[in-house]
Amino acid sequence: MSISSTLCDLMHYERAIPFARARDALDAWCKITKEKIRIPSNCCPALLPFASELVPVSAETGLAPVPVQLYGYRQEFPGAKLEIDTLMTGLFGKPFADSTIISFGYSKTIDIGGGGAILTQDKSLADDLAKFEFFPKVLCSPLESALGHVHRIIMEKKKQYEEIEKEFAYWVRPPAGRPVITWRFIAKDGEVSISRMARERGYKVSHNYPPLPGVTDYGAIHWGNSVVNIWK
Repeated sequence: MSISSTLCDLMHYERAIPFARARDALDAWCKITKEKIRIPSNCCPALLPFASELVPVSAETGLAPVPVQLYGYRQEFPGAKLEIDTLMTGLFGKPFADSTIISFGYSKTIDIGGGGAILTQDKSLADDLAKFEFFPKVLCSPLESALGHVHRIIMEKKKQYEEIEKEFAYWVRPPAGRPVITWRFIAKDGEVSISRMARERGYKVSHNYPPLPGVTDYGAIHWGNSVVNIWK
């Protein structure tokens, strides 16, 4: 089975077109459809060139009411034209958008150092997207191997997440509950410095996505200032 066929089978789409980067897939989609997307005001800056609007986020969950899936959480918006699903949360649910973009870059569910794909139910759109297709040959074998072990990869990440969750359960709870697919353990730094405690115990710690440049949205600012990621 080809990589494209495997992706379609896993994500429940008709066509899959691989690209060198997920942002290249998004760029091609925007050029063909002549549209841009609404994005959260605190998401990855790589999405900013493709944004039609920055949408305020919840100070409690860090999520916005748009189909851009962050931190392993999935929000469904039936009838959406495009879902940005970089952590592949759609593996465990039905497609609700006409198309979805997934990534195989750093810290994603499948991390092969680069690459991405757009999957779609629209055969005409797929034909147009194929004109932009480019996927590095050096990534083909790693991606094929990773796709064959994707469930094991997910379960390993889940196990690591649960270990961290158990260790810090006395002090914190993830702001939005359990993610669909685990990414990094998310905690709010409060009176007890979880970040300091985590570093002392040998974990890696970083701040969650800060607000995008120029953003004054309280939710994004509060989230960026108070939330940390913990992982191994």
